[in-house]
Amino acid sequence: GRPLVLVDAGHGGHDMGAIAPDGLQEKEITLDLARRLRAELLERGFSVEMTRDTDVFVPLDDRARRAGENGARFFISVHANAAPTPALRGFELYFFSPEADSSGVVSARAKEPPPASEASKFDSPSPAVLAAWWDLRLADAHRRAKEAVDALDRSVERSLLTSVRRQRPADFRVLKWAECPAVLVETGYLTNKGDERLLKSANYRSRLARALADGLAKWREKEDGEKIS
Repeated sequence: GRPLVLVDAGHGGHDMGAIAPDGLQEKEITLDLARRLRAELLERGFSVEMTRDTDVFVPLDDRARRAGENGARFFISVHANAAPTPALRGFELYFFSPEADSSGVVSARAKEPPPASEASKFDSPSPAVLAAWWDLRLADAHRRAKEAVDALDRSVERSLLTSVRRQRPADFRVLKWAECPAVLVETGYLTNKGDERLLKSANYRSRLARALADGLAKWREKEDGEKIS
């Protein structure tokens, strides 16, 4: 079947996110970009679900939990940034770092039953067994997320979209709690004039959606190639 990508448009509803000096809101940009990304991913043979497709507020934990409930292969959360200094600009990719403390996540997860898709592997598992299983599962998802970040970074670089790119480990809830590889994309700084001009451009948002979809397609090819061999 077609691998499922859960596309998360950041913020929404009463949560406007970052706001540009002229009033442009992050929640508007993220939804538009998420819709463009959905179209590009569908063209590349993925199936896509959105955490939101309208201007509504979705709690953070619900966003990540949906990835596990729906058996998503990948979770990508789309955002735009803001900073106190208008000089700061650029495109950033965040992934959950295994160096960050994931023990809290593992122990919390061990109190839950395993996902329905995996439950048959367990016969009334102890918390210790479940904790070990979650630890392995999340470590694998985090390792694969870093590989996806590398593929996305190369794709954005090849598209000559921006010369300022950064990869950053982070402890964001949506990345920590997603059961599949998860990445958060900060598409630029609304507080920087150059980035704001780009993000306002429908053409730029289309090119960015294409570059992100290409990067995910490359990552999937590599993963599937390694799984087949």
